[in-house]
Amino acid sequence: MPSTELLIAFFATTAIFAYIPGPAMLYAAA
Repeated sequence: MPSTELLIAFFATTAIFAYIPGPAMLYAAA
């Protein structure tokens, strides 16, 4: 089972990608 720190980092990244779809798509495509 993933550690708490990993889950926090995952949710934080997901929130950033959801909040900023423009730059997020650029990073995802790179």
